[in-house]
Amino acid sequence: MIPRTRAPAELFALAERQAGVLSREQAAAHGISDRVRERFLEIGLWQPLARGIYWARSRPNWEGLAWAGVLIGGDGSGLIGHAAGHLHGLVDSPPEIIEIGLPAGRRRVNHPPWEFKQRRLAMAGEPPALSVDDTVLDLCQGADIERMTSIIADAVGGRRTTLRRLREALDARPRYQGRRTLLPILREIGNGTHSLLERRYTLDVERAHGLPSAQRQARLGAHRVDNYYAEYRLIVELDGREFHVGSRLRADVQRDNDHLAGGLLTLRFGWPEVTWTPCATAMRVADVLIRNGWSGMPQRCERCDDAELHRR
Repeated sequence: MIPRTRAPAELFALAERQAGVLSREQAAAHGISDRVRERFLEIGLWQPLARGIYWARSRPNWEGLAWAGVLIGGDGSGLIGHAAGHLHGLVDSPPEIIEIGLPAGRRRVNHPPWEFKQRRLAMAGEPPALSVDDTVLDLCQGADIERMTSIIADAVGGRRTTLRRLREALDARPRYQGRRTLLPILREIGNGTHSLLERRYTLDVERAHGLPSAQRQARLGAHRVDNYYAEYRLIVELDGREFHVGSRLRADVQRDNDHLAGGLLTLRFGWPEVTWTPCATAMRVADVLIRNGWSGMPQRCERCDDAELHRR
């Protein structure tokens, strides 16, 4: 009898769903005997990643390693910490250590790149992970106020979650450390507090990209504007609330029209533009500044995509 040299289509589909990673138990459930499994390893069709975990592609990537950690952890386990943050788009760079949460009472031996911790919170998704809301709360633990504000503003501004969902997740964790610090931040962001949004604009849009400094809360006629680039005839207004309606919206439009009639252009940005896409926002501001006489050029920050700098 010629040994099998191909995996069943159903097992191949499962491996594709799991970023190329399979467990011994999954292989056995699809009819792969120990002898066939050893044959796959001998001919290089599969490669061992950890005890009982196999890689069915040429090289493992971060997602494959994340899946491997979950399979090592077993049913009910999932990504937590910065690993969950990266999966949800809350953490830019894939972490070197992949944290895996285990059900209560289960233990696994830490082995790089995996680190196992017991967690009582439910996991969901593919690969299984903490919810976005619980991940945000985890990332905030131990952070200073500035970092907490940044994490929450990025998550809400990027439409990964909402303030209501974060409050509900916080209410479900009565022993959460840092509650007294976190609650005021949630309230301030919910109220559209200008000081927080202005600070993010100054740091992440202006300074990070080498733009000129605007006059803050400058008075123009009967009104104040958030950011006034007088030399370049540009106003940048920051709206803490996502939408203005009714009389507030009409007042904004009227004020913008009055400024435009006087030769001043107004750009308006909210939390999403300032916290989630600060590089694109900086390039938009730079376009107007250059058109109106600024002789400088925007600088690349650590988050910038090369395409942004060469967009114009």
